[in-house]
This record gives sequence, structure tokens and C-alpha cells, in this order.
Amino acid sequence: MKHAHMLKRFVLALFLIQAVVLTGFSQNRVSLVDLYAAIEKNHPYQRMAAIAKSTEENQKKINALSRIPQASFLGQASWQSDVTEIPVVLPGLDIPGQPRDQYRALLELSQLIYDGGQRKAQDEQSVRAYDMDLAGTQVMIHPLKELVCKTFFSVLLADLSIRQWSLLAEDLEKKAARLNRQIGEGMAAGSQEAALQIKIRETNQAMLEIKKQKSNALSSLELLTGMSLDSSMQFVPSLSPEDLAGTRPELALFEAQRKFQAASFSLSQTRFQPKVQLFGQLGYGRPGLNLLSDEFKPYTILGLKWQWNLNNLYSRQGQREKDLLQAGLDKIKVQEESFNLQEKIRIRAQETEIEHLGRLLLEDEAVIALHERVLKSSEAQLETGVATVNEYATDANNLTQARIKKDMHQIQLLQSKELLNLIHGKR
Repeated sequence: MKHAHMLKRFVLALFLIQAVVLTGFSQNRVSLVDLYAAIEKNHPYQRMAAIAKSTEENQKKINALSRIPQASFLGQASWQSDVTEIPVVLPGLDIPGQPRDQYRALLELSQLIYDGGQRKAQDEQSVRAYDMDLAGTQVMIHPLKELVCKTFFSVLLADLSIRQWSLLAEDLEKKAARLNRQIGEGMAAGSQEAALQIKIRETNQAMLEIKKQKSNALSSLELLTGMSLDSSMQFVPSLSPEDLAGTRPELALFEAQRKFQAASFSLSQTRFQPKVQLFGQLGYGRPGLNLLSDEFKPYTILGLKWQWNLNNLYSRQGQREKDLLQAGLDKIKVQEESFNLQEKIRIRAQETEIEHLGRLLLEDEAVIALHERVLKSSEAQLETGVATVNEYATDANNLTQARIKKDMHQIQLLQSKELLNLIHGKR
């Protein structure tokens, strides 16, 4: 029940802030959603996603080259100390001997028929590497969203503070005009006018300082998002529905890392699968295929080659690699558990902050009501000459400070709600 009451007050505060800040009509409205979209689109980190996509496509093209015919050329010249001879002498028959200096030029063409799933595993690894890089890019962008969020609400607070100081300045200017008339009529001392002008100038200084802070915040948002922003734009706080599902990019990265590890393991296991290929050789040399000829001859060989690496049967290399895979997965699991623990701590702290700010807002309303009573009394005393203009200006300043404090707590409450959305991955 208490939570529902605080939520209603929070929603009411949101509409009040929008009503105050968005006075008038303008087409230049900027929301947090717009800023989040801009940072995802324009931040230099996004170029990493394009690079990752290009890398994936190029890697797949390289993998595809293993399926096209492979060509190789071999040239060889040698001399050997002994050659094959037939130790038989037949009358009238001259059997030529094999030459000791031999030459060979060979062009071989081969076509892989079955690769043991190697290319499929390579493509899968390329896809998982891209997914991992993409998730990593989102992980790098997410903290920037939190920075954008805090800067956005600092702009919103600046607008509200400027409005409060402007109302105070307007009130003091009216009192200064009234005081000048009284001085002219001899009903007030001229020293009160100087004291009032000091308060007016202090108010103007406060507004100048806040405007500078707002300008710095806008510059930061422009650099982060690539958007063109100015002080005339309307900044609209927008909250995600509480039931909106969300996933942190870090969790997506952990999952992508697991899949990449599994894909790399599957690729490594293809080394132990049989492979079959067709081959053809076009050769020219001395000797050719006839080892008992000492002449240069061309020759051709066509065949089918089958290869199976049996090392895994006795070295248990595959099992050791599987153990490494499990160790990698365990490491990712520990990192994920550590991350979840850290985020639970942040969520609990943020929820506590939201409850605390809700209580502060109730106190702010009570304090403002008291200051309004004091100022009303001070204004009545000013009319009757019991209080000085300086005393009235001090009371008016105290009321303005109390209202600014309430506005600050309202903005902090909105910001805490939005940061909670970011922690839950709803943005």
C-alpha cells in the first residue's frame, strides 16, 4: 500500500515536472529514448560492430576457398648416389639404366570431397565471433547510457532551478519598484534599496552559474550522441513500463562467449575426422613413370586420397581439449556470477535510494509550506513597515532554496528510476 502511494506521488511529480519544464509548445523535444538511440547510432564504438561484420564475412569467404579445387606446382632437380638396376644381361637386349641426375616438374590439382565438417565448424566459429564482438560493443556503450542519463537529468534540474530563481528575481524586481516609489515619497530609507539590489544581483549570479552548468551538460550530450542541442529544446523524461522485460548486454556477452568456446572446440575436433579428396597430377621429368627410361617424358596420375588422423586414439588430445573447454566455461560462469552479485548490490542500493527520496519529498513539501507561511507573514510585515526589505528578501530566498531542493529531489527520484531501468537492462 505504501509502495503504491509512493508510486502515485512519483507519477504526479513526473507530470508536474513536465508541465513546468515544457511550458509552451515547441517541436524541438528531446527525450532520453532519443538520446539513447543517438548514442547507439553515432558513437565511435558502433564502428566496431561494422568492423566485426566485415571480419565475419571475409572469414566465411576464406573458409569457402577450401571447397574450390586447389592447385600446387612442384619443381625438383636431384642427383643420387645409386639407382635401380636390373642385374641381368641378355644377348641382343639393351636395358637402359635409371639416370643418377633426375628432374621433375609437377602440377597437382586436388578437390576436397569430404572435410569431416571442418568448413561448417569454421563458419559457425565466425558467426559466434561476430556475436561476441557485437555483444562486447553493447557492453561498452551501456555505461555511456548511464552517463547520458545523469547528464540529461542535470539539464532538467537546471531548467527547474532557473525557473525558481527567475520567479524570485521577478518578485524582487516588483518589490524594488515599490520600494523606489516609497523612497520617492519619503516613506522608506534609501539604504534598503541597496540591500535589495544586492539580493537581486545575487539571484542573477545564481542563474548565470546554473546556465553555465546547463551549457556544459548540453555540450557533453552533443559530444556523446552526435546530436545538435541548444538551451531552447524541451527535455522530456520518459520512463520504461515496470513490466518491460530487459536483458543486460553483459549477460548477452557471457552467452556469446560460451557459444564461441563451444564452436572453437567443435572446430578443433574436426582435425580427428577422416578427409577424402580427388587429385590429379600432370608431370614432366626424367625419368617419367617408367623408371627404366633415361628420357624426359610427360605423365599423368589420377586418384582418390583418404586421410584420417589417429593421434586422438592414443594421445587423448580430444579429451584434454574438452577439459580446456570446460575450464573456459567455468571461468565464464564465475564472471557471470560475480557480475550478477554486483548488479544485485546496485539494484538494492538504487531501490533504497528511491524509497529515501520519496520520504525526502514529503519533508520538502512540509518545509515549503512552512517557508510560505513565513514569507506571507514577512510580506505583511513589510507592508506595515515592521520588516525590512532585506528581511523579506532573505525569507523569499529561503523559500526559493526550499523549492529548488524539492525539485532536486524530484529529479533525483526520476534519475534513480531510470538508472534502475538501465541496471535491469530495460534500455
